[in-house]
Amino acid sequence: LQDRNKRNERLRKYYSNNPEAREKRAIRRKRWMTANPKKWAKFQLKYVTKKRAINPAFRLRGVMQCRLRAALNAKSLKKTSKTFKLVGCTPQFLRQYLESRFTAGMSWEKKGQIHIDHKTPLASAKNRKELIKLFHYKNLQPLWAKDNLHKSDKIL
Repeated sequence: LQDRNKRNERLRKYYSNNPEAREKRAIRRKRWMTANPKKWAKFQLKYVTKKRAINPAFRLRGVMQCRLRAALNAKSLKKTSKTFKLVGCTPQFLRQYLESRFTAGMSWEKKGQIHIDHKTPLASAKNRKELIKLFHYKNLQPLWAKDNLHKSDKIL
């Protein structure tokens, strides 16, 4: 592992100082990805799964992107902005914001037991402007899964 880290650091330095080599490498990589879509998909799945497990901010980012896209699709709308531009903060800030609202016993390790709830449900939005407004981070709160499922699309 230490040898791999040294090699990676050496390569990073080499490619940062040699833009032509970096460009050639990017072309080779793109060509390989196009020629091997199944291998590339398998690699990506493994990478994303591992990163989600070790990086809560990365996992949160994926959850938010997926939820936003689903909400827009449900209203037959297209996503035209970056997720966290609509949320109004970075994934790291959102993680800290939600953590500050955790109740007793909540933690990021309890995946599946904690949901990110919209205080005012997305289903209540009548148009795109309202939906985007409801996606702002100040409309989010952590809730236990059973409480969120019971709440459904009601405003408490």
